[in-house]
Amino acid sequence: GEKLKDFLENVKKFKRKRLEGFKKDIKSTLVYIIIAEEKNEIIGYGKATVNKENKKWGTTTSLYIKKEFRKKGVASKIKKNLLKWLKNKKVKYVSTGMFIKNKLSINLNKKFGFKIIAVKMQKELI
Repeated sequence: GEKLKDFLENVKKFKRKRLEGFKKDIKSTLVYIIIAEEKNEIIGYGKATVNKENKKWGTTTSLYIKKEFRKKGVASKIKKNLLKWLKNKKVKYVSTGMFIKNKLSINLNKKFGFKIIAVKMQKELI
């Protein structure tokens, strides 16, 4: 009924906002997006961003590989290229984030020399 209609409308708004953000990112000289393909199918992507206020800082975000293509070196290739791009942009410090249960991502980042420096915590208030 009505709740489902509201939910679906919110999903549409969210998708529109994400698409608008993506279009903006593509045009930015402070954002670099890599799309990994195999046989004309997108199998993964990654994004790096230079901090607008302090260009010595950058982030790697949104690194994602489709399940059936994981553990084949795709994420490492993307990560390597994101870091290379940031270095070419004169970035000195790079941060990244992931959920604590995402062992694949944690191990990938450790492989590239990232160290855990903070822990973010949350609680649901009922």
